Amino acid sequence: MAISNKKSLKAVTVATLVLLNLLIWNINEQIAVERNELKEENSAIQAHINKLQSQIDERMNPQSLWSSECNPVVGPVFVLPLQNDPKLYAEPKIPEFVTKSLGPNVSKPHARYPSASDSWPLNILSEQSRAA
Repeated sequence: MAISNKKSLKAVTVATLVLLNLLIWNINEQIAVERNELKEENSAIQAHINKLQSQIDERMNPQSLWSSECNPVVGPVFVLPLQNDPKLYAEPKIPEFVTKSLGPNVSKPHARYPSASDSWPLNILSEQSRAA
């Protein structure tokens, strides 16, 4: 009877080890599937990051769009007059009554730097500095 107990114990042990082996293989398969899903998610996230980075670059350097993607469609454009009449291109005459009315009102241009009368009163400047 002791021999049959040993055989049954060995059979149970072997069956248990077989079940454990199958369980480990199943877990290993699940890990492999999850690893592949994570790799796919990683690549999708990386593609999204690259897309956002290119949008940021486009907004930071808008001229790069024109220089790299667009080729000139039209070459140089020359504008030629249809009529060769110099009277058409002469400067317009200003009527005399306009020039007479402007004469005494036209003054000398102001200096580049402000004069003492152009400066701000000190009390206004001090109020602005307190507000800031």
